[in-house]
Formats: sequence, structure tokens, C-alpha cells
Amino acid sequence: MEVMALRRTPALVAGLAAATALPLLVAGAHANTAAPAAASTSSGLAATAAPAVRDRELLVRFKATGQLQRVKVGAGQDPVALAKALRTRTDLFKTVGANLIATAAGSRATGAQEVATTPTTPAATTPAPTTPAISVPASAALAPPSGLKGWIPNDHVGDIGWTSLQWNFVGRWGVKATEAWDVLRRRSSATAGGNKVKVAVVDSGLAYRDAGAYRRSPDIDPSRVLPGYDFVDQDRFPDDESGHGTHVASTIAADTDNDTGLTGLAYRAQIVPIRVLDDRDSGDVLAIARGIRYAIRREVDLINLSVDFPVTTTAADIPEVIDAVDAARRAGILVVSSSGNDGTSRLAYPARAASVLAVGATTARGCRSTFSNSGSELALVAPGGGTDHSGDTKGRCEPGQPAPPIAQITLMRPGTTTDLGVPLDYYGTSMAAAHVTGVAALVLGSRIIGRHPSPDLLAAYLVRATRDLGPTGRDDDYGAGLIDAREAVSRAGAGARVRGAKRAVATAARKHRRALPIR
Repeated sequence: MEVMALRRTPALVAGLAAATALPLLVAGAHANTAAPAAASTSSGLAATAAPAVRDRELLVRFKATGQLQRVKVGAGQDPVALAKALRTRTDLFKTVGANLIATAAGSRATGAQEVATTPTTPAATTPAPTTPAISVPASAALAPPSGLKGWIPNDHVGDIGWTSLQWNFVGRWGVKATEAWDVLRRRSSATAGGNKVKVAVVDSGLAYRDAGAYRRSPDIDPSRVLPGYDFVDQDRFPDDESGHGTHVASTIAADTDNDTGLTGLAYRAQIVPIRVLDDRDSGDVLAIARGIRYAIRREVDLINLSVDFPVTTTAADIPEVIDAVDAARRAGILVVSSSGNDGTSRLAYPARAASVLAVGATTARGCRSTFSNSGSELALVAPGGGTDHSGDTKGRCEPGQPAPPIAQITLMRPGTTTDLGVPLDYYGTSMAAAHVTGVAALVLGSRIIGRHPSPDLLAAYLVRATRDLGPTGRDDDYGAGLIDAREAVSRAGAGARVRGAKRAVATAARKHRRALPIR
């Protein structure tokens, strides 16, 4: 059978299916319509029993041409099972996978408190750009930490200072942001705040502009937003319609010391917004893979990928995404991804991929978050909020007790693109990954491990800039430990961390390992 003919003729594809006792295939074009919502459990975590597939679509790459074709599966057939069966035809296909749907790895808790805002009211004509007046009721704030050290920015939401909301930056089990900022500011203004580090946020977009029905977040400086792309609507305007991407990007790089809003870790970094998730935080294999490759073409320094596929997904199921993250590593870009929100002992892809730095979530008590996936591929953890895991018995953990979320200015709810505020219902490994990406940007900006470290060296260095939380040494619940921004940028002990990281990289190279040297 001629492969070119097979690629062009649906009848021959159907013939191949019949000859191999496979279900009928029907050629179909990719559609950007939203897929049905993924099933969920009573705890709000993504269900994993039956992976959702975009438009019942296969992604088939032919061996002879290397060309990717989208093929729609006939009614009543299982795209995942069919893709697995077609992969046995290695004489014809280079890769075959169902176009699986991933979701954002940040949960918005049902019934959680939302803060007060003064939204911009949409008008029939394009309204004048405004800055929303955002306030938070005093009952939502935590007690500011005592004995706070380092540089304290002047940010606030209404009458509440940022330190009362962002325990994840300054609390006992936060990432020591103020101390890290102070270290860098004292050293050199040119390297403070992740200056000019380019971070691609492959997510649901960004509230980065005032245009039509869209409003810019007051904590997103347009001068630090570089051109991005929308792979959902296929245009040059990656506007956020769910809020997840703006929340993630703000944790990484929100404006800081601008007398309004909250703070971001790498507050002088540049953001490349890439939209691959729709207004329901769903995105397919093709959009995510293309988003990653777009980031590579933009020559970014870091990619934050706060999305996850069902934990039952294998690497063979999503070859386009696996190829894309491998390509990013070869291009010298570290990809940071969330471990997943299923509360299982198995990481979700793409975090489980060998070329990705996998991040789990911790609570305000320094315990594993109930929803956070764990496993041998977990590199480290960072604040993700939520309640303590019931399996933790470290004395400080209090399973079932109320616990704070991760606060940032973003859309109050999906689809309300003019209504910005501080929704206090964001928890997830998405939020945790954003912290690690932010610290990585501070490290790159500081040049403490050189101007252009490899992703392998950067990853190996970051896992050495952690606080051990579980049993002594690495463990499956916490990886190497909780990311520590102050330690990551401090010269004290940096020599030992760099030497240890270089040894890890060299050892991995000698063993011809394809994975980042952290496992």
C-alpha cells in the first residue's frame, strides 16, 4: 500500500482498519470548539477513568513523509484504543495518538470565598481602558508574618498589605521571596527581579491588554509582555478567558512595588503568553505541542506548563507533546510542569516526561497538599495551597483543617473578561509550578550559574536550593524539598550547589541518560 495514497485517501485508511480488524476511520478537520467538560470527583479533582478526546480525533504522523494528519474516528469507536492498535504498524506510522484533552492543574474550589471587586461594566461600544478598583474584605487576610526580613514592596489590595495574603512568598513555609529580592537588589539592579529573562506561559492566556471586552490586570505591565499567540482561536491575541493563565503568570512575574495589587517572584522578567487552554481550562495535544514549539521559536529562557493529562496517559499516547518538550530541552530551555491534581502516587504528563522538571504542591503548613500527585519522577515542591494530606504525620500537618489558597489578581470567574479581582479559591500544582518557574527566572537573571546554563544544569541546581520537608533526603512526596528563593540566589553555598549540579549533569551524560539529571 502506498503511504502517500494512504495519507490522502480516507478510503485506504478505512481499508487498513478493516484489514487489521480495527474500527472504521473517517477523515476530519481539526475544530477549535470546546470539548465536553471532563468528569470530576466530589473533591474537584480531575477524574482519570476515561480520557477525553478532542472531536474524536487521532493525530497520525506518517513514517515516509513525517507529515502529521488529523483523522476523525467513526461513531461508537474508542480513539485511544484505536491509536494504540495503529501504533503496531511501524512500517507506516511514525507516531499515532488520540488528540487527548489536558486541563489546567489548578483547581477552583467549589463554594470557596471570592473577594469583593469593583468591575468594569461592559458597554455596547469599546469602553475606555480603566484600572479596576480591587478590594479584599479584612476577613480574608491572614496575620502578617512577624519578623519579616528583606525588601518589602509597597503592594496592597485595598487596605490589606500583600504580606497578609501571600503566605506562599513570606510565610514560614513560603519561598522566602523578600529575602531573595533583597539579596539581588543589594548585589546589582541590573540582575534583580529576573531582569529580561523571557518566560513563556503556555496556559489559558493573559489579561494583558485593554481591547473590546478584555481588560488588563493592573499587575501586568504591558512593557514586559512580549508577542504571543492563541492556539485556541488561532490568532495573535492570547487573551485570557478563564483566569488560570493570568494567575500563573502573575505568580511568576506580576508587577511588584507598584503601590497596587500583589507581588510576583521575577517581577522584571518578560512574559510570552501562549494560549492553549480554552475558557474551561481544556486544551488538546495539538494545541499544547504547538504552543511549546512556538515558545522555542521565540527563543524563551523558560517554559511554564501548568497543565496535565489524565494520569492513565502514557508517553506513547501524546507523542507530539513529548517530542515538543524534548525539543525545548535540546534548544536549551527548561520546561517546568505541574505534577497533577489527582492525589495519587503517580505523576501526570507532561510532568512525568524525562525532559521536564516536575513540581508538586505544599500547604501553608509545609505539608503535601491533599491533591498533589507524588512519585519517583517528582523533582521538588512549592506552595500550591489547600489542605494537608491525610498521610502526613509530621506533627505540623493538620489534615482536614481550613487552609489558605494562593492569591493573585486575575479574572474573578471564567468568561468574565472585564471582572478582575482576587478570587480566593485557587489551589493546585499549577500554582506550585509557577513558583519554581519564578525562582528559576531569578536564578537566570542573577547569573549565579552563568549567563546561559543548560536546562540540565539549571534543574540540577534548583533541586539543591531546597528545604528538606519529608524523610531526610529525596522522597516521593516532596522530591528534593521545598524551593527556597533566598538560597537559590545567595552566593553563600552557591559554589557547592553548582559543583554538585555539574557532577550530576556529568554523571547523567556518562550514563547516556535522556532524562534531566535529577532523578
